[in-house]
Amino acid sequence: MFISLLTAKKEIMRNSSSARKLPLTLPQIFLIIIALVILFVIIGLNRYSGTHEAVVASRATFQAEVDVAGTRQVELQATLTYVESQMYVERYFREEEGMVLQGERRLAPNVVVVTPTPSVANSAESAAPVPVGPAYPWQMWWRLVTDAPFPNR
Repeated sequence: MFISLLTAKKEIMRNSSSARKLPLTLPQIFLIIIALVILFVIIGLNRYSGTHEAVVASRATFQAEVDVAGTRQVELQATLTYVESQMYVERYFREEEGMVLQGERRLAPNVVVVTPTPSVANSAESAAPVPVGPAYPWQMWWRLVTDAPFPNR
């Protein structure tokens, strides 16, 4: 019986020592850590590529806006140059203020506005259609192509 107790105790010790052992070895743990680091790096690079594509697309949009703004700036510079010139001052005072240079005369056209009044005879004629005799297609073409009278048969 004493021997059976010793063997039972040894059996319990073996079971408890195997429970205390790590299920993975040290190289396996390093491989798992390296795999996790690689996984996180890949996820980060994937996110970076997605944001990079968005940045490139928005850059193209902003470049188009910059080009439009550059064109507008050139137009404004040309307008500023014209407004600061003597030609603009002369045009402004001639057209807007009605002034002329010394020795010049201003011509003002006398425009008479006449409103047409409809006549009774004219409105009656336009209201009723003029009856047209039967016309053949060749007659219509004859009138379109020539101004000569219809040929006699």
